[in-house]
Amino acid sequence: MSRLGDLIDAGEYVEADVCSDCLLWIENRDDSGASSDWDRASVEQTLKTYEVLVSDESDEFSRSTCGACGTDLAGHRTEVKMIKHSDLAGR
Repeated sequence: MSRLGDLIDAGEYVEADVCSDCLLWIENRDDSGASSDWDRASVEQTLKTYEVLVSDESDEFSRSTCGACGTDLAGHRTEVKMIKHSDLAGR
């Protein structure tokens, strides 16, 4: 099994929900439709620390805080697993 698979099987990840602005940035590096209060710098900081794996699970309307940028604006959320880059490297 891969290092990634081993970490997931061991539960060595953070489960979070991300907003639609962050989802588009994580998957496509596209911020063309991002809201004016979206903070790309916060997402980039998250991506420096974590590898983000997007799941098929989503919530059409949620008030949960985004795990990538920290916004608490209500809206669509998608579930992700975040694994530290240092764990993937085996450090």
